[in-house]
Formats: sequence, structure tokens, C-alpha cells
Amino acid sequence: MKDLPKTRKEALETGAKYFFTGKPCRHGHTSKRYVSGGCVTCYRAYSNARYAADPDTHCKASRAYNAANKERIIAKRKEYYAKDKERIKAKSRAYGAANKERVSAYSKEYYANWDPALRKAYREANKERDRVWGQEWRKKNPDRVKAFAHRRRAAELNASPPWHDTPRLRAIVKASTEPGMHLDHILPLLAPWIKIGRKKVRHVSGLHVAANLQPLPGDANSSKGNSFDPTQASIDQMRLLKRKGLAAKGRCIAHANGCIVGYGTDT
Repeated sequence: MKDLPKTRKEALETGAKYFFTGKPCRHGHTSKRYVSGGCVTCYRAYSNARYAADPDTHCKASRAYNAANKERIIAKRKEYYAKDKERIKAKSRAYGAANKERVSAYSKEYYANWDPALRKAYREANKERDRVWGQEWRKKNPDRVKAFAHRRRAAELNASPPWHDTPRLRAIVKASTEPGMHLDHILPLLAPWIKIGRKKVRHVSGLHVAANLQPLPGDANSSKGNSFDPTQASIDQMRLLKRKGLAAKGRCIAHANGCIVGYGTDT
């Protein structure tokens, strides 16, 4: 407020959008005012009341305007962000820290409803940016990177039965060291928490054995992540493992701690 012009005339001369007189408006709001006229707080209250009275019409009008002015809106947002980048970043971080659960829930819901085709197109269009961002994040968070590596290694050891080290497994591991290839677990070592009916299962763990491993291109493995569908996907994966010889009886064993593993013998 202190940096704003004190009169409308000064605002017009400097090209400012707002001015602040320090005096209350006729509704008692001591707020900044638009150069075009009107108290900012009054205008927001009017807009909120108008939206509450007819939200459907308001949303339709907003969508129509956004569709007709898409490039202009994007350009203005970029310009605004470029002018005040650090303040916007700090504000975003502060909001995220104060609303972790809300942000997490929103992100999960957003990505769950994101069209897979759009997700793939976005990743393809931003592949280089994501790679650079990943490198910078790992440099800034070495402790978290190490902790993840330790958890991953522990999960791998925990999922390795005594008979897991076979010539076939070593051949698959060697193939996955080729440029651009990753070692993929068909049933992930550690999938997220899932629900089967009303029961919450702690996690899903595939064994670290040849029949549950495959060399996979890095992009495909990264997009797959540690996702696991407890319905049809699990049935399809177990059928695949059965054909490969891991699940000799084509079944899963549910342990007392809620951990599910593909189980069988490896040759």
C-alpha cells in the first residue's frame, strides 16, 4: 500500500493500476482503489455475490471468455510472473507448507482425472525441462536421494528369495544396463497404499526374480512408476507371471502384515 500513488491523478501519470488514499470508501473499506474507479474490496464483494447468485452462468461466461482469449491470457500470466517471480514463488511455497494435506489431496485428484493422452503429450513436450528440474532437485536434496536409494535397496533385498540369483536374472540385469534401458519390476517392489473393498492393504511387493523383471526403455519405466491397479491389472500381471514361470499356482500370498507378493519358483 505504501508504494501505491496517493491520488488517481498520480496513478494515471505513472501508469499504475491502483492508488491508495488511506481514506475509507462509502462502505467503510480502507482499501486500495482502481484507477478506472471503485474500491477493490467493494468490487470483490460484488463479484462474489454475483457468482453465488448464479454460478452456472458465471462459469459458462468465464469458460467462453477464456476460450476466446487463450493466447492473450497466457501472455499476461507470463508477463505478470516474470515481473514478480520471486514473490510469487515465496507465496506459493508458504501456501504449500501451510496446506500440505489440502494440496496433496488436490494433486492426487487432479492427476487421477487427467486424460492419459494429455499426460503423455505434456511429458513429451516438457521432457528436457523435467530432466533439468530433476537434476537440480537431486543436487539440492542429496539426503533425500540417499534415503530413497537405501529404501529401494532394502526393498529389493527383502524381495529376493534365496533362489533368486539365476543366469536368467543376470542376463536380464545386463540387458537393462544398455543405454536408455531400465530394469523394471512387472509387479512393483513397493506400490502405494491401496484399498481392496473396505480393506486397506499396506503395499504390494513383487519379488526380485527373473520372471518379475524385464528390461524396459527409460521413458516407459518412468511413466509406469510404481503404479499398481488392484483390480484387472493385478489379474493380468499375475497371468503374465504365471506364463513366465514365477507364479507356479497363479496366485498371490497375503501376509499377516498386509503385504502381497507374487509367489512361486524360478528356473
